This record gives sequence, C-alpha cells and structure tokens, in this order.
Amino acid sequence: MSQTDYPMGTRPGRIDVDTTVVTPTDRVRWGAVFAGLFAALSTMALLSVLGLAIGFSSVDAGDQAANFGIGAGIWGAIVALAAFFFGGWMAAKTAAVGGNTNGVLQGVMVWMVAIALLLYLIAGGIGALFRTAGSVATTSAQVAGDAATVASNDPDVRERVDPAAATQAVTAEVKETVSAIKETITPQRVENVAETVGGAAWGTLISMVLGLGAAALGGFLGARTPIATRERRS
Repeated sequence: MSQTDYPMGTRPGRIDVDTTVVTPTDRVRWGAVFAGLFAALSTMALLSVLGLAIGFSSVDAGDQAANFGIGAGIWGAIVALAAFFFGGWMAAKTAAVGGNTNGVLQGVMVWMVAIALLLYLIAGGIGALFRTAGSVATTSAQVAGDAATVASNDPDVRERVDPAAATQAVTAEVKETVSAIKETITPQRVENVAETVGGAAWGTLISMVLGLGAAALGGFLGARTPIATRERRS
C-alpha cells in the first residue's frame, strides 16, 4: 500500500518493534584467544628483531658486555609486556561476548595459552639437547671400542703398550679429577649457586606476573560494550 492509499488522517506513524538478540553463553571464545595469542607472538617477534637491529647497530669496541646484557634484559621485559598487552587487547576486541569482565578473561586466557606453549617449547628443546648428547656419547663409546679392538689385535701395539700400566694411569687420572671436583664443591659456592638460582626464579616469577597483568589490562581496555539482550528498533 502506497502513501496515497491511506485515507486522510489514518496514515500510520512510528512503529516500535521488539527484537530479541541472541548472544553466546560461553564466556571463553577460543577464536578470540588464538587471535590474541598470534597477535602477541607476532608483536614479540617484531619488537625482538627491532631490539637486535638497534643493539647491533650501536655496538662500540669500547663498550662493556655487561651493559649489553642489562639493556637486553630491560628491552626483553618491555617486549613481553607490550606483546601480552596487545594480545589481551586483540582477544577482547574480537570476542563475541562483550563487557570488561569478559575482556579481562580473554586477556588472561591469552597469557595462559602462551605460558603453556612456552613451557612445551622449552621442554622439547631440553629433551632434544639430552637426546643429542646421548647420541654423541654413544657414538664416542663405539669409536673408542672399535679403536681398542683394532689396537688389541695389532701385535706391535700389544708390545708397546702395557695394559696394567695403562689401567693404572687411567685410574689415577680419574681419582685426580674426582678430588678436584670435590675441592671445588664448597659450602660457600653451593650457597652462591643457590642464591643465583633463587634470584633467577624470583625474577622469572615477577616477569610472569607482570605479563599476566599486562594481558588482563589489555583485555580490560579492549573490551567491547555488551550487546543488549533486547533491542528496541523503529
């Protein structure tokens, strides 16, 4: 019916319609979490390469190595905080569920998944290192065994080498090595090592907590306004 079909004075005015908007009920949105995770990893890689470029470009022959270590540590902390903040912000901004609380949750989930992935990579690297060391040791033992077999079958070698003297020399060398190791392990050195390891552990804990806070803050600031369950439209 066109506007001209309405009788005079009976044209309808504003019509209010109630529309129900369905929102997800689960708060953890894995698509948004993985988006934030990849955003954090990409940011971390980008800033790390930037730090390497700046650091190597400013190398001076008279600089001390300790200064580079301190600068690298500070830049690494900044990179981690910025990456987790951006990852939390991205996860909250792309999540289907809005609200500050849900935004913080998405940011925290990004941090959790990143820490689990980091632990997996570290464990895999340590396992590969031990496997490589074991393979090298096995190969060395086989080579030594083959050399000993060849030497024992050579009459000239048997005449020049006294097995008893060789065994005594090896035993004496092993005893000297063990004695040197025992002398180096003193209570003071053990305490120093414990203090160093304890300080590294506390530093790692503080950095992890700061990363968690940065991810939560990014999620809080990136949270969208919650979608109303009922919206009035005209």
